[in-house]
Amino acid sequence: MFRNRLNGKCQLIVMCCFVVLSSGCGEENSVAPKSHRQILAMMGAKGTEAASEQDIQQYKNIFGRMDADGDGRLTEEQYVKNSRHMNEMAMRKIFTAMDRNKDSIATEAEYVQNRIITDEAKSIYEQMDKNDDGKLTKDEFEVEEVFDEFDMNADGMLTVPEYLRVWGNWARE
Repeated sequence: MFRNRLNGKCQLIVMCCFVVLSSGCGEENSVAPKSHRQILAMMGAKGTEAASEQDIQQYKNIFGRMDADGDGRLTEEQYVKNSRHMNEMAMRKIFTAMDRNKDSIATEAEYVQNRIITDEAKSIYEQMDKNDDGKLTKDEFEVEEVFDEFDMNADGMLTVPEYLRVWGNWARE
């Protein structure tokens, strides 16, 4: 309850202090290793709690429009064909990320979960992008010690696709 009142940077400081204090004061500078989900939480992630009922209903409506035959399942071809906002290669990559059980079908639940994770991640990315250049540097990144894990091409900058790829995998662990 108290944590909800703090802004992102204060949350990060409080959580780091909690981890240090709860790891045992008598031990030699040991800090309990953080899980990927804990790291995302430090960055402000709330997971499924990030979406309102209105958001979830909107995602379900979009899924329903894409599911032209109404069987509650989207094939990759249906997803690509019925998506209008990105190129085909990008849509195929999104479908692959969304289809967590790799059965070549996206269910409504998989679609909704993917939208919640992606929309929250993009919102946090935009908040961190202080200079609004569409890229994140280590200085802008909330948890600098894991920046390199996100920076898949090791160029010192995070683009939205590489950031989302890591975020999505961690959020689904």
